[in-house]
Amino acid sequence: MSLEDELEARRQRAYAQRSPEERKVRAAAVTAVANAQTAERALGEGEPIPRFQLPSIEGGLADAGLLLERGPLVISFYRGGWCPYCNIELRSLQRWLPDIEALGASLVAISPEMPDRTLMTVQSDALTFPVLFDKGNEVARQFRLTHQIDPQVVRYQLGNGNDVAAYNGMDTAEVPLPATYVIGADGVVRYAFVDADYTRRADPEVLVGVLRDLAAERDATSGAASAPASATGAGTVAMSSEQITAEVLAAIGRASGTRTGEILSAVIRHTHDLAREVRLQPGELLAAADFLRRCGDISDEARHEYILLSDVLGLTMVVDTEAAGVADGALETSVLGPFYRAGAPWQPNGANISRGTGDGEPARIHGRILDTSGTPVTGAVLDVWGTNGHGLYENVDPSQPDYNLRGRFRSAADGSYDLWTVKPVSYPIPDDGPVGELLAVTGRHNMRPAHFHVIASADGYQSVVTELYTDDDPYLGSDAVFGVKPSLVVHYDHIDDSQALAAAGRSEPYWDLEYDFILTPGQASSAGFSTGRRRAV
Repeated sequence: MSLEDELEARRQRAYAQRSPEERKVRAAAVTAVANAQTAERALGEGEPIPRFQLPSIEGGLADAGLLLERGPLVISFYRGGWCPYCNIELRSLQRWLPDIEALGASLVAISPEMPDRTLMTVQSDALTFPVLFDKGNEVARQFRLTHQIDPQVVRYQLGNGNDVAAYNGMDTAEVPLPATYVIGADGVVRYAFVDADYTRRADPEVLVGVLRDLAAERDATSGAASAPASATGAGTVAMSSEQITAEVLAAIGRASGTRTGEILSAVIRHTHDLAREVRLQPGELLAAADFLRRCGDISDEARHEYILLSDVLGLTMVVDTEAAGVADGALETSVLGPFYRAGAPWQPNGANISRGTGDGEPARIHGRILDTSGTPVTGAVLDVWGTNGHGLYENVDPSQPDYNLRGRFRSAADGSYDLWTVKPVSYPIPDDGPVGELLAVTGRHNMRPAHFHVIASADGYQSVVTELYTDDDPYLGSDAVFGVKPSLVVHYDHIDDSQALAAAGRSEPYWDLEYDFILTPGQASSAGFSTGRRRAV
């Protein structure tokens, strides 16, 4: 029975066993992968492969460079031993192994599955060729093969007892597309099979045919005298950028398994891929380096241009949102911003943090701090700050009193809090530095919608850095730092009725905001950053 016959028999069995809904979900998932064109973007014929070293399940390291010194290399990327189509292919390759080796080639299979799982596959399929562990899909990513399994498909897999993310030691079910490569001894791809449909596989007869062609080419040139390489390197194969990426990743291999190594290797992969995708030029790289230098030059104790850069690129909001993990209905995160100043004075409930002259229109903000079940949180802390009516924070405006419009409050036994400040106004972020240049070149304004900063924290609850946005602000839909979330848009009532003013002990109109902060159980944490106050000149 041919490989395709075995695969088709398996397809038919799977189709008969699945419900109509599951068939529909899985077909849609395959279509989505095809539409994403991952297969089309994968490493293809004529491209040099990244040189890699991966641990073999049987022990030791498999070095692609050393394998290629012996001759051509066949590489099979498979999803995991849980995949029946992968097992069918692996057993087929095992049957063809004598033909492959007879043509002077080596065969390896690569999977992201953890070694204990992979060893089970090696033993159950009686494999004698090296099967390599690709931790975190690092090599598969260099071959541009990785994708996430559709969440609905993951649910069916879990129902079948297959936790792919756990099998791979990862947080998500990321796998390579099934792919088979024949690599010439020069490290260049001579044949590539990559398919969005996980049930499809390369025909081993085709692989052997390519290897025969390579052997014929080798035989045709084996008797030819080689011209000596010149001092300038003539006769050598040019090094590819992918090889450089592989070398850099190998150089930090000692950090593998650490958080630093995880982040740094991802930075290397993605920045190198970016350079290749946009064909980054040397002058452009130097311009970027100079841009970052100038970000440092303009920063001081009251201004942090790098945080501002992260904000306007939306990176801050992506990081905060991914890290938050808040429950539905609970307080969501927004940006900390570059103007947070730790150590604000403690204030009793009902106090006014407007200590300056002409700070703006007075506003009362009050409500409760609750958990997700509606139970009051006693002793929770609100660390709050904002600008005056001119859009300036006190740390960048020496004319304002120290810690003006900043304060820390604790919730009462019933979870209530109460404070006076000024109604927020929209304001421009600094545009006199490199970040301003970035906004200008992309045709963006530098305005932030009116907002009030809060860090809400309590023992046993996640600390939340956030902002409350005024619903009548014209910049709500185009915040320069992408901080607005619908749940954080609030409405201030204008209080000018004489009875209401008397009840509040006020003689002049003010704005009133009632807002409940809902906290999620978890670990409290600090902001991790604080600015300073600019000295008067």
